[in-house]
Amino acid sequence: MRIIRPYGRSVVKRGEEREIVPRPKSREQAASQSARPYPLAIPAFAEDDPYIIIAQWISALDKVIAKPRGTNKASRELYGLRDELGNACWNRMIVRHEFLRTQPDEMKRVWRWKLHPYGEPEPEDAGKKHKRSKPDTPRKGRWYTAFAGETEFGQLDFKEIAEALEEHLYCDQRRIHDGHPRSERTENKKGLIAARAESVAKSLPAPADEKKPVGWTGQDEQKFLDFSRDPAVDPAVIILEANKKRSIFSGAAGKVIAECYGKYFSDAAGGVLTRQAIRNAGRGGELALWDAVRTYYRRLLSAKQKPGLKPTLPKDAKALVALLRAQGTNRQINDMIRLGRLLHYDPGAAQGDSTPVFDSDKQADIKRAEAFVRVWRTAISQARCTVANWIDPEIDPEKRVARDIL
Repeated sequence: MRIIRPYGRSVVKRGEEREIVPRPKSREQAASQSARPYPLAIPAFAEDDPYIIIAQWISALDKVIAKPRGTNKASRELYGLRDELGNACWNRMIVRHEFLRTQPDEMKRVWRWKLHPYGEPEPEDAGKKHKRSKPDTPRKGRWYTAFAGETEFGQLDFKEIAEALEEHLYCDQRRIHDGHPRSERTENKKGLIAARAESVAKSLPAPADEKKPVGWTGQDEQKFLDFSRDPAVDPAVIILEANKKRSIFSGAAGKVIAECYGKYFSDAAGGVLTRQAIRNAGRGGELALWDAVRTYYRRLLSAKQKPGLKPTLPKDAKALVALLRAQGTNRQINDMIRLGRLLHYDPGAAQGDSTPVFDSDKQADIKRAEAFVRVWRTAISQARCTVANWIDPEIDPEKRVARDIL
């Protein structure tokens, strides 16, 4: 949703896929009743809207040659690399999308602004002159190896990388850790744009009768624990030990989990079973457990965590499974709390998810009503306080300041 949210508001109705109401492109469109936007299918919108097409290309480019950190400026070398790759990508885009050629000046302006949001390049010594951080030098993004291999910055073939990014976005997305097409291990051959849009459209809250605390059983947990008895293949132990030496982030933890996952779901030839083959073998619960492990570490060890704050990691697989089970129980409790709040607005919500209260429009009304009440409740509670209350808020009169506050 993060790539789509800036361009519209999603709407959901039970039994239907998620749709999007595009944001008006101008004040005139916002004021015109006839031009007011209406819900569109997300896959079609993601492939036809020029602004979201540009955003998805820029998102991919940023993961190959990373832009400067924070508010830093770019060095001339970094600016030049991103500029050359950006020109190669733009040439591929205007060949594929005719609507980008209908407004060349506007679309090119948006493209340049998103490609270089940090402004013009600065010399290496600019930081000393202006008493700020030095301009960032070129830095490989996390997709760099998948699209450029081990090639150094000075030897990059920008046209070849742009063509590879186009294939990844529109035809057959690559596996980021090795650069191979995902179609090698699955029959679902789609580009990243189509796959992402379809995922967003189908991302709907599960009906009440389908919600489960976890997607695996006690037998699946026992198999995972039996496999993890050897510390050499216990992902929790490996990640914990690595974190003692140096703070570990989600990327490094993901590689550890991928190695253990490959050993757990290995086939007779020494390869790794596909997800479909695992499900066909009746091991969907074990797959769900491994997915939960991956999700837990990705969120816990996010690079956005506060500097100097080390998370508390589970000491072994047994502690990890207990934690995941507790998270499932917490989700159940949260679902019950949410249902209780909805009953205030519609008693029929207890009968199932077919009532309008579960649709996004009604949910938006509820949020607005709660925000309205919250603002007025705060204002009224503060207005009833006198000057004496503000200076000495003690409720008990005997404990109040005895002298005149003025």
